[in-house]
Amino acid sequence: MSSQVTPDARARWGGLVEPLHPGAAGADDPRWGENAYLAFWDADDDVFGVVHVMTSPNAGGRRARCTLSVPGAFAEFEEEVAPNSFASHSMRWDVGRADGLVEVDHPELGIAVNIVPRSNVVAFEPYSVAPSLEGRDPLSHHEAFCDLEGRVRVGDTWRHIRGRGFRDRTWGFRDESSNVLEWVAVVASFDDFDTMMIRFRWDDGFRQDAFLNSGAETLKLKDFAFTRDAAGLGQRARFTAAGGAERTLEVVHRLGIAWCPLGHEREGPTIGAFDNFVAFECDGARGRGFIEQGILHEVW
Repeated sequence: MSSQVTPDARARWGGLVEPLHPGAAGADDPRWGENAYLAFWDADDDVFGVVHVMTSPNAGGRRARCTLSVPGAFAEFEEEVAPNSFASHSMRWDVGRADGLVEVDHPELGIAVNIVPRSNVVAFEPYSVAPSLEGRDPLSHHEAFCDLEGRVRVGDTWRHIRGRGFRDRTWGFRDESSNVLEWVAVVASFDDFDTMMIRFRWDDGFRQDAFLNSGAETLKLKDFAFTRDAAGLGQRARFTAAGGAERTLEVVHRLGIAWCPLGHEREGPTIGAFDNFVAFECDGARGRGFIEQGILHEVW
């Protein structure tokens, strides 16, 4: 990642272009983690993917990983990154770019897409969704929905895609396997609105956050609920919009799952997380996105 962030990038992407913090933690401090994440999907085809990079100045779990699914084919890889770096052999994601270009070049898959923000960048910081780790400052987390267009390939076959994405950037003291028990998040994009709803069960209790973007307006959502199917997968989400109207997001089609590694290999309680990419319906309109589930595995 470049050491400089241009004013244009900062104005467009806000906290999503935050530079790395190489001096933030030492060997005797808790685990400091930094990540950049992009989940994306085609508007009409069953194509989805994830580009995700994590690094740390003082702990393991440093990786660049990418998942790509197209009809009839699936590929993914994971590569090491150095401390305080977002670069791997196949991925050079400069998160500070104002033009939003994301490129991956690996023998198994390729991605060359450009993303632009659809709406306001929102942050967890003002709402204390993530508690502090060992008394340190809470995580900083910023996210936004994006419009996306470009090319992807599995093997040697390229295909054009046009759709949506969800991008985030997080930094701070973090070790999900030590202080979070479970979470569920619904991320959905429609032509006239985008919404993200998330609820955590941390070791100090439940915390949640949710928002709805419609044009230039960002509305905080306080009342929402999730329903699971018989296998425990997310089936629907209900929320109360402006004016008190209740709306329901219903899963009508599942595209597939991308696993989401967050920590490092260990003997002991370990978070397992995945993103289930789906097609939604709301009031007769169709949208797409994913449902993310994280659960602490306590048998080893």
